[in-house]
Amino acid sequence: MEGLDLTKLMGGPSLVINTAIALNGIAVKLETLLDSGANAYAVINIRLAKDVAHRLGVPILPLPKKYNIKGFDNVQRSVACTYLRAHLTVDRRRLWNVPFVILDIGTHDLILGKHFYQEHKALIDVANSRLLWPDSCPQHLSVAKETVFLPEQIRKQRVNQQFQADVERRDALIDALDMGSPSVLPIPYFLT
Repeated sequence: MEGLDLTKLMGGPSLVINTAIALNGIAVKLETLLDSGANAYAVINIRLAKDVAHRLGVPILPLPKKYNIKGFDNVQRSVACTYLRAHLTVDRRRLWNVPFVILDIGTHDLILGKHFYQEHKALIDVANSRLLWPDSCPQHLSVAKETVFLPEQIRKQRVNQQFQADVERRDALIDALDMGSPSVLPIPYFLT
């Protein structure tokens, strides 16, 4: 191992691929971590799950039992108790009614764990950042069009209360002017 570059022993980019979760003619493109060490099938980030469920029109359901989630150090980190079901597209292969367990998984949108690779007999090609599929899992030719969104396009926008108050004051001014009663105009807050 004389030729091994010791500066590349740790770190570097994560092994991710592009996937999509879809249902009812709507798809959400996701960046998915390939993690053969994750003791799971498919996990979706909690920060994204509610927005995906809302956009696709799928319910968030309770798991039949709760699972204690432990980190690499065997310390319990959280509890998995909910999931959602949708179709998953990976490498132009459509997997139907996939259960996605909902957890806080940090910066990743989705994680495909070791149970996924076992079920589909897919192998991770680390050198080429891709999956190798068996002949029994052919690519899917879709004839249906889907409306595709990015995660940032489906996230619910939080309302800034100060901006909302400004909008309501403006609307009150407009309504008062429309009614022709300038004597009831509120005093703008910046003049007080």
